[in-house]
Amino acid sequence: MPWPIPNYVSNKQGLRIRIDSYYPKNYARVAHAVVLFLHGMGEYGSRYAHVFEAFVAAGYIVIAPTYAGHGLSEGPRAVIEDFESLLGDLVRVSDLIDSYFTLPRFIMGTSMGSAIAVMLASEFPASWRHGGVILSSPLFGFADGLKFPGFNWALRLGAMVAPGWVPHRVKASNLTCHPRFLAAEEPLLGKGTPLRTLASMLTMLDVLPTLKHKCIFPTLLLLAQDDRVVDNKLAEDYVAAIPSEDKVVTTARGKLHELLHDTEWEDSVRIVVQWMDETVE
Repeated sequence: MPWPIPNYVSNKQGLRIRIDSYYPKNYARVAHAVVLFLHGMGEYGSRYAHVFEAFVAAGYIVIAPTYAGHGLSEGPRAVIEDFESLLGDLVRVSDLIDSYFTLPRFIMGTSMGSAIAVMLASEFPASWRHGGVILSSPLFGFADGLKFPGFNWALRLGAMVAPGWVPHRVKASNLTCHPRFLAAEEPLLGKGTPLRTLASMLTMLDVLPTLKHKCIFPTLLLLAQDDRVVDNKLAEDYVAAIPSEDKVVTTARGKLHELLHDTEWEDSVRIVVQWMDETVE
């Protein structure tokens, strides 16, 4: 059976959006569920191919779109003018999945992608009740070490004055300890995040508290104990407050923000696969 999901779709702005797909042989017969994967800030979907290969080996289909302006998708580099447009692009991808598959569905986000995952899943909460939502090192707020008094106000003001300016990028050594990923050359990886995108993200984070009551789907939260980028407590409190009856929280000891690119990333993948297996049983 030919694979039905195209490598590119056009969004409402006419930009070509890259979609990477990973699936088992004879997927129509052997696949357990579909995972929609949402990457983080400045990244691209196929950056997580090593994770997707493990999911495929466990019997899962993975659909990994890359946001406009990121990776091989068209658009100004790393610029997200507003998250409503981004959500519209992802709804298009989600509709494609719906049109071809009747399998249970999971949505998994990492870092900024986790906040986007909550927003998308909350738009259609019933779609994920037979699957669930997986949040890896979710960016629901920045860690104290990255902030200063008036941080949010300064970002928003800066976005109005110099929207394209790129602040200093977080050092790779603050994201992972894995020598393979520290040494990797990644030409598709963003060189930093413009103030306009950061300000848009703050607006999105302001909306998240209003969506808690819609989070009725099974939820798995993966935290990195030594995360220097995000505020873990915000994510813990968020998941504790949602009405889902199936919530699991795990913390990887001694790990940094990029759990899926850090040492022993396989352990995080095993936790996700085991949880998905138990959820779809």
